[in-house]
Amino acid sequence: MNGAPERIHTMQVTPSFFRLVRVPPRTGRRFSDEEGVLGGNRAVILSEGLWQRLYGGRDGLGQTLRIDGEAHTVVGVMPAAFVFIDSRVQAWVPLAFTDRQKAQHYSNNRAYLGRLKPDATLQQAQLDALTAANFERFPETTAVLRTTGYHVVAARLQADLVRDVRATLYLLWGGALFVLLIGAGLLLASFRRVLAYLVTERTKEIGIRIAFGGTRSGIVQLVLREGLLLIAAGIVFGVAGAAALGRSLERQLFGVRTTDPIALSLAVAALGLVALAACALPARRATRINPVVVLAE
Repeated sequence: MNGAPERIHTMQVTPSFFRLVRVPPRTGRRFSDEEGVLGGNRAVILSEGLWQRLYGGRDGLGQTLRIDGEAHTVVGVMPAAFVFIDSRVQAWVPLAFTDRQKAQHYSNNRAYLGRLKPDATLQQAQLDALTAANFERFPETTAVLRTTGYHVVAARLQADLVRDVRATLYLLWGGALFVLLIGAGLLLASFRRVLAYLVTERTKEIGIRIAFGGTRSGIVQLVLREGLLLIAAGIVFGVAGAAALGRSLERQLFGVRTTDPIALSLAVAALGLVALAACALPARRATRINPVVVLAE
């Protein structure tokens, strides 16, 4: 586009990539097979964040972007929730090969993705035949490949991505769990103190309710209902604030998603459990109030 050049993160993929991940563009189309051939039309698919920033959410299909000095035509826009491996990627361009390169299976510079059939196992997908074919296809490198123990291995994508940092991730998760437990303990203690204070201040009211025929189960429901409503209001304001902060960060980070709906749902569920535990003690104390003592005072 016209204007000052800027740096964006792109990912090179073959035309079959979007068919493999089974996520269609929200606008436009996927890459065609012809766009995966050297000398073919240069195309680009944008993330929704980059599309919104460049075209204001209006139709930008057919527009031309110069990427690394080459003109690319915008052919599609991916959904906002689409993230594959690197959340910083803002555009996808086709990875083009010559016919000779397409016939080769050996490369140290490319990662190959596939999808297992529903009834297939990872053990069945080990590519020993491909390893043997590479030895026959590249006899000049066979000795080196055999000496170094080269072979093709199929691995699950998630396991491969965290292979070198798995121990570190476990350590981080363990630390995060302890921090969450400490925070939950402090939150539980705070809720209990507040609710216990409210019950203490309302001892006379609760005693009179019992004296006039109020059941203890009804008193428990009253305390639980009021406590949970108070905590629910805090959760709603907290979630709304997190969502607003997330949208603000996404605008500054050019559409990179900063909030995870699953993590947010788990946090809300954990807060709900803490709320129930915090309300249980004051509710139990409320049932032990002696109406005779209250009336005598």
